Amino acid sequence: MYVQSLLFQEIGWHDANTTSHIARLAIDTQNITEGLGEKSGMIIESATSGITGIVIALVKGWKLTLVMLAVTPIMGLAGVLMLMALKRVTSRSQEVYASAGAIAEQALSSIKTVAAFSMQSRFIKRYDDKLSQAFEAECSKGSTIGKSLYTKKFYIILTT
Repeated sequence: MYVQSLLFQEIGWHDANTTSHIARLAIDTQNITEGLGEKSGMIIESATSGITGIVIALVKGWKLTLVMLAVTPIMGLAGVLMLMALKRVTSRSQEVYASAGAIAEQALSSIKTVAAFSMQSRFIKRYDDKLSQAFEAECSKGSTIGKSLYTKKFYIILTT
């Protein structure tokens, strides 16, 4: 549907908007493919393992299992907060990479014009600026993952 709407835009719309939409579409398509591939099988495997683990734990030591189950909502909330924060920083990273890709595509698609007006350094500077923004976004993403994993591990240690 998104590709169809891109293809049926008026010609002037493509002049006003950069090609970052196409780069963003490629990234989103890759993310959907990764999400529907092996990750769906991993979700089923994890859910089955979790349910089986709870049943075995209830049979072997029901008191400790009830204590662990009492903390499970807190860990679930920490996981949801982690996913929300991760979605936010990943979205920012994708936007920056898409705009960097649009700059590169714009420069390479009209390389003769860029060379004729000696604008190579200008495009390189714009591209480098976007890549440094992407680096900052990826560092923020790593920090968010580290903090959230620390929080989950903290609650696991707290219950034992």
